[in-house]
Amino acid sequence: MSKSNSNKSNRITNNKLSKNIIYKLMQPTINVYDNNVVTEIPNVTKIELNLLLYMSRIQDVFGNVSGLYYKDACAYLDCCKQSFYNALYGLEEKGYIQINFCYKEQSYWNILILDNMFLNEADDKKGYLNTNKKFLCSEGFKNLKLN
Repeated sequence: MSKSNSNKSNRITNNKLSKNIIYKLMQPTINVYDNNVVTEIPNVTKIELNLLLYMSRIQDVFGNVSGLYYKDACAYLDCCKQSFYNALYGLEEKGYIQINFCYKEQSYWNILILDNMFLNEADDKKGYLNTNKKFLCSEGFKNLKLN
């Protein structure tokens, strides 16, 4: 394998959200299943969306976010600790993430962004949103109203 080809297959980070996640985000409501009961609830809040975008920039190629520190996320989101927890658990309830582990008195979190694996160019061809864009990190974007 040539040196240029090996760089393409040895990815470290992802900076993407899959086409399936983007389609799901575009829906106004989402169905949540609990004990064989389907409940329709509003889709993501502004903080949940911004947290998902933040995590997409620090995930690995499998969609794993390792050691997410709540204070870093709160500073980025400009929110309090409780709003961070509400957003985190809201994303899990709505099926966007799976919380795998938290440690040090719930300060650090290991999270999996579901359906968001990009190991190679074949995965890229399935479609994605590149979240490594400056405007997605801007205060103007983070403060936009969601419909």
